[in-house]
Amino acid sequence: MAKLILIRHGETLWNRVKRFQGGRSDVPLSAVGRLQAQLLASALMREQVDAVFSSPLARARETAELVARVHGLQVQVLPELTELDFGEYEGEFEESLRQERGAEFTAWRNAHYTVAPPRGESLESVRPRVERALRQIEEADVEAAAVVAHQGIFMALKAHLCNDYSVEAAQSYKQANNQIAFWDSTGPRLIKSVEIHGSYAGLLPAE
Repeated sequence: MAKLILIRHGETLWNRVKRFQGGRSDVPLSAVGRLQAQLLASALMREQVDAVFSSPLARARETAELVARVHGLQVQVLPELTELDFGEYEGEFEESLRQERGAEFTAWRNAHYTVAPPRGESLESVRPRVERALRQIEEADVEAAAVVAHQGIFMALKAHLCNDYSVEAAQSYKQANNQIAFWDSTGPRLIKSVEIHGSYAGLLPAE
């Protein structure tokens, strides 16, 4: 495997209202998120994609299905790609946590997942399952693997590849819902990052 194509799932309603959705929150895509997923899939039509792997959570699986379809592939679900567990912050609104947990929450937020929330996971604590996921992807023996997952687990994957779990590095690992990151896994290094700007084009969901 030479190239990893990292695709964050499309937007959910929880993304928009800044509600923490971790590995225990199976939130579907919003109307905007479904459009984002379609545009992300379209953007990859001319790219080499030999296999598609996904987190088991619905927001990632739905995005992955669209990517796989344009390449005539089946999605391979890897439980190891599930989002970080946000512990006591799971399902809570960011603004509520700022008011109720004060300095504790602010310190965690400023650490960019390099420390765990209460009863939750950090970038480094999920290293064993990131390693398992990468081994399974490598065993597929393909040149270009598309991986559809989540902000936190992608940050953990990039930290593992670069062997850098510092706060400064973690900030650079972040990836938007409309962004595709192409990584050379042999380096490792970021080859390019593509933002699908049309995904936001003034659209408001009708839910």
